[in-house]
Amino acid sequence: MTARPPPDPDALSRSDPLQAALHGPLAAAGLPVAWRAMDTFVVLELGFGAGLSFLAALRAWVDDPARPARLHWAATLERPLGREALHAALASLRVASADGAPLLTRWPSALPGVHRLPFFDGRVLLSLSVGPAHTTVPGWVPRADALLLSYGAGDADTVGRIRNAFVAWRPAAACLAPGARAALSPVPGEPPSDSLRAARGIGRRALESAGFVMSHEHGSPGLIALPADSAQRLRGHAARSASMRGERPAGARSAMVVGAGLAGCATAFALARRGWSVLRLDAGSPRGSDQAVLAQHPSLTPDDAPLSRLTRAATLLAHGPYDVGALRRHGRVQVSDPEHAHAVAAHLPRDWVEPVDAAGASERAGVALRRGGWWLPMAGSADPRALCDAWTIAGITVRGGTAVATLARVGAAWIATDADGHVLGEAPVVVLACGAGGPAVVAAAGGPSGPLDACFGPAGLRRRTGMTTIAMPPGFLMPRCTVGGDGHAVPVDATRLLLGPAGGLDDDGSAAPGTADGEAAVRAWTRFASHLVEPGPRPALAMGTRGERMSTRDHLPLVGPVPDATAIAMLGRAARDDRLPLARLPDLWTATAFGGRGLLWSVLAAELIAARLDGEPAPLEHALASALSPDRFLRQARRRADTAG
Repeated sequence: MTARPPPDPDALSRSDPLQAALHGPLAAAGLPVAWRAMDTFVVLELGFGAGLSFLAALRAWVDDPARPARLHWAATLERPLGREALHAALASLRVASADGAPLLTRWPSALPGVHRLPFFDGRVLLSLSVGPAHTTVPGWVPRADALLLSYGAGDADTVGRIRNAFVAWRPAAACLAPGARAALSPVPGEPPSDSLRAARGIGRRALESAGFVMSHEHGSPGLIALPADSAQRLRGHAARSASMRGERPAGARSAMVVGAGLAGCATAFALARRGWSVLRLDAGSPRGSDQAVLAQHPSLTPDDAPLSRLTRAATLLAHGPYDVGALRRHGRVQVSDPEHAHAVAAHLPRDWVEPVDAAGASERAGVALRRGGWWLPMAGSADPRALCDAWTIAGITVRGGTAVATLARVGAAWIATDADGHVLGEAPVVVLACGAGGPAVVAAAGGPSGPLDACFGPAGLRRRTGMTTIAMPPGFLMPRCTVGGDGHAVPVDATRLLLGPAGGLDDDGSAAPGTADGEAAVRAWTRFASHLVEPGPRPALAMGTRGERMSTRDHLPLVGPVPDATAIAMLGRAARDDRLPLARLPDLWTATAFGGRGLLWSVLAAELIAARLDGEPAPLEHALASALSPDRFLRQARRRADTAG
């Protein structure tokens, strides 16, 4: 019997470009056959282009009854791409409007960083890292089942783009699962050219230098590459079990979260929506926060510093699955001088930040302001109690009034007990989200106990007290969005305005000792009124809430695995090497020290921890996630000690 010839890619690309991509780049990567019998499948694509390969995979996933329960597609994009430019690129590839619509409707703002786009209630997750691949790929994807790069599609500098992308092949290859394929394939329908031939040659040399051997299969365009020690295992790729990928077995997908504030509620939500069983414990009642309303406080700097990038990532994540109807997207006016406002917004899209003069700021705020600044349309606020209620979903068991005094590792589980030794709960994984207080930690049976703070070393943990004020101004002085400056003002409802403490969110001090509550409330109103053209008489004022914030000396939270300070102290000079992981307490995580940005950090911390526990592509570049690592101060202390010695 004569074998059926492979489909003509040029004809397919003209009639159905997604089908052409299925027979081209995806076939070269072994898809969709490779994902069958897999519960979770991860694809890493270097060079997203216009998303043709992803859209083809999305169609194949929908049509395949043997599809994996979860498909993670992690892709790099060298530079930000606007929605209109994406629409034009898809049209040039003859992608039908109905086929491109799922991607276009979810397409993010043209911002650098990692964007997470969920499809089909999160069962398919596109993680898009915008920036140079050689800086974003290392450490981003813990484990990939397929690696691919499609080239062509009218790139202005095809050879340059391929060369840049292939700098990332070596770190990308390091995360491949046993037997996984790497595929280099031209975009279907791309006419032969010198640049494409040169790109193919660059790709082949880069793959071979990264330890791959080349393989060819009948009907597959482009190049197929396998890790040298995996070439003989290609046929068994589809039969690999989830346990070979290092995932936790289903029976171990349970966790205990200590703390029912925003951090604890968000983390429990993040795990439960991934199918985990979560026990949430808190010493008080599960309220999230006693504040009437909390605002999002993104930081913006002309140099796009790490704090700016982190708070931007958190703001964008809050508009995804964490937006459960409790977030009000009313925007934020940040009062500032014009020169600084224009410097901040110079290289960012207007749907993220827009410099505004006094008239523009007044129009957006709904009150007459003396000065302009910048406008953040994506920022908002939320009632923390409503948010935590909405984040309490199926799979979460809540126990209030349970103060955890000790957390001890016994066998493969952590056991939480109260001050009288009564067991409150146990789980193989624990997340400590308990803010300014935490249990004593016993890392091993019979071992010594120590306070949680000691695990972080000289983190400079500071506890700052502050008080908010509730003002009841007349309607013409009530802003319809958050107004930031020296302190901030957030509308609670139609008649009440919450005024935050004085100073920046990252200030180290507390409210001046001995300051009367009434005096503090007057000062809070005076600060807000200084931004108004006509402040009028002072309105009725009432005390809000007095609370305690915990922050670190670098004003970034502690998010990630809890370090084993005792073991690290014994490492000596090896603890200085950032390339080496430091010892960690087994399956113990923390999300704390949020300072004044609890509404933002809670979402970012929850997604970062849940993604790492589930082996997903991270919601942040590795360098930014490392900036939050709880072991950073221990490593810094070791460097200083060795230098001094």
